[in-house]
Amino acid sequence: MHAIQIVLFLLIAFVVLRIAARWRSGDTGFFVFLSWLVFWALAAVVVWRPELSTEIAQVFGVGRGADFVTYIALISLFYGFFRLGVRLERQERAIRKLTQALALREREESHKH
Repeated sequence: MHAIQIVLFLLIAFVVLRIAARWRSGDTGFFVFLSWLVFWALAAVVVWRPELSTEIAQVFGVGRGADFVTYIALISLFYGFFRLGVRLERQERAIRKLTQALALREREESHKH
């Protein structure tokens, strides 16, 4: 086992422990916890057997496993950013509606008195 594999395993173990702690404290739902657990388990498998990423990459017509992992990571990150943007827009819209409703209520109450 190479030093980089040991370092990566330690980092993965740390991340998994942090995710588990957030789930136990109720900050994360079970589905999110399970999703991240599966993701990091797959990452650990690729760290343990790097040649596996090359075998999978070749099935998809990509020459090197590192390239395949990079492509998947970039696509996943951009999709995550898209989802985050949609969620932020939805929250901004909800805050705007709530602010308008509160302002109208406050205005009506001030006119009653």
